[in-house]
Amino acid sequence: MEKEDKILYDLPEIPKNSRLAKYLDELPNAIEEKRLIPFMKNAFQECFRFICLNEYVPMFPHTIAVKFIPTTNQFFKELEEQLKNSIQKEEPKKPELTSAFVKSNTIHIDLERQIQILREYGGLSFVMDLVDIYVHEICHLAYPRKSEQEIFEMQCSFLEDFLGIKLPEKRKKFKISDYYESKKQEKQPL
Repeated sequence: MEKEDKILYDLPEIPKNSRLAKYLDELPNAIEEKRLIPFMKNAFQECFRFICLNEYVPMFPHTIAVKFIPTTNQFFKELEEQLKNSIQKEEPKKPELTSAFVKSNTIHIDLERQIQILREYGGLSFVMDLVDIYVHEICHLAYPRKSEQEIFEMQCSFLEDFLGIKLPEKRKKFKISDYYESKKQEKQPL
């Protein structure tokens, strides 16, 4: 029996010919054949190509990579700490919920969190969350000056187009300010 989807991705309908339906069909074989990471990387490549080819973002003069790192890994912890000390305008209100970030044109994704979503919430939430992360981080790379809310609004449109679905209106009206806050700027001495 399918696990009930408990995350934000309450979709009234998944069109049969959509990319989301394709991913949901491929996922069980990827799991059975122990090819989950290649499945995840393929979804990233397709997402990146789709966004660039459809000119949703400017063409990137460089390659973007994706890496899956367990949060228990020291490298992930160090990168996360560097992110906290970066010049970003906004920061998560609950940093422990950070599941991905960008450093040096590489999207670093918390592998343990993704596997936990798959186990606890099922394939739909896993695929939706994964692609949602990809789109979000690609938008950050393309538009580093945009706020989290501006990124989120673009993200919803891209998700619908890429996956061939219609997101619920309540999802599109989500306020990022519930999860992010402006980073406090330290005053510089005169």
